[in-house]
Amino acid sequence: LQERVQALGIPAPKYTVVGGGGPPHDPWFEVEVCAGDRVLGRGRGRSKRYAERVAAETALRAETWQDPAPETDPEVTHGEPGGD
Repeated sequence: LQERVQALGIPAPKYTVVGGGGPPHDPWFEVEVCAGDRVLGRGRGRSKRYAERVAAETALRAETWQDPAPETDPEVTHGEPGGD
């Protein structure tokens, strides 16, 4: 994930624990991976490291972040309403 993100010129990914729970003998963690201001993926696991791995795998499967965001919405037209 880090290599792909950096190849696109996006800042290195950062992992943040955003949730968790369970009893002390059986905890779970939810981790979010972000690069810049983009959330790339989330993962849940019984350890922080495993949750990070799941988040990274989720991000790698999601292709939406891999293309640069368009400057404008291609569906938006800038002409007069009702005119062609």
